[in-house]
Amino acid sequence: RSWGFHLTNLLLHAAAATMLCLVAGRLGLGVGPALAAGLLWGVSPFAEESAVSVAIRFEDLLLLCWLALALLWPRPGERGNPKLLALLTVLAMLSKETWVVTPALVFALAWGFSRDSLAASFKKALVFFAGALLYVGIYFLCFPGDKNYFRYDLRVLAKVPHSLAAFLQVEQPVPLQFPFTLRGGLATVVVLL
Repeated sequence: RSWGFHLTNLLLHAAAATMLCLVAGRLGLGVGPALAAGLLWGVSPFAEESAVSVAIRFEDLLLLCWLALALLWPRPGERGNPKLLALLTVLAMLSKETWVVTPALVFALAWGFSRDSLAASFKKALVFFAGALLYVGIYFLCFPGDKNYFRYDLRVLAKVPHSLAAFLQVEQPVPLQFPFTLRGGLATVVVLL
């Protein structure tokens, strides 16, 4: 019954938008900007695929894991729950291969949110990085062949500015090519600012 799957996807999408509001508030945004961030993401055509399609839910599940990780990350002086953070990482692993960027998220949270030193931030991210490296190694051994999203090529870095430009609706998304354009560069600067 497709309506049940679709309803589940809509609920997951709404939960992700709500969680984004909570994380934005925890990171210091006021109520208005935090609600705007969640609402913008929730209704954006860029993020709608998992809400519209009956069969896609892994992207919202991964986002929920990452947002829960950010929400539960300890502030300076707080003590975190390592087991819960590990559980969220395992759940992210079960959702989509792109969970392998979780070490970068852990580093960013440790350094930017907990205000740990660079060395301590790297140390916290190292366990996640080792897990991601092990996963990628096993993945390539079990599924050999060309993985178009795992390439050792600098051109794949154009995915980020291209995605940001598509999100800001200043260029049409071209998912299989990911061209690097001036609009993508400007979109990246705007998002960073």
